[in-house]
Amino acid sequence: MTINARIYDLGGSGGVANAEFKWTGSGTGPLTGSLPDGESFRGEYTTVASGITGWGTTFSSVYTVNLSNDLQRGSAIATGNRGTVIDCEYVVRSGSATGYGVCRDNKKRTYRLMFGG
Repeated sequence: MTINARIYDLGGSGGVANAEFKWTGSGTGPLTGSLPDGESFRGEYTTVASGITGWGTTFSSVYTVNLSNDLQRGSAIATGNRGTVIDCEYVVRSGSATGYGVCRDNKKRTYRLMFGG
């Protein structure tokens, strides 16, 4: 199953791009997509039912970290074909493919990540 997401550039271009998270049923899997500037990327993600040590630094730069019990935390990292490294933190509702998160890249750009809908 593929979970579609959108990536919104919060500065710079203000563009929107798409990403695909391949759901494997294990909480981890590959992801692919492109950034709003057209750079393609590949990487991996992991989602867990509760707590990740050190999770929340990126997420809290945009959202308040006050999560309900039905939200699972996740992290993703990907590299682009032009040298960009993008690091994401997100939450998804348990049992669904809806959620949101924040990504930052090695060029100091910030993105909003939106799942589902």
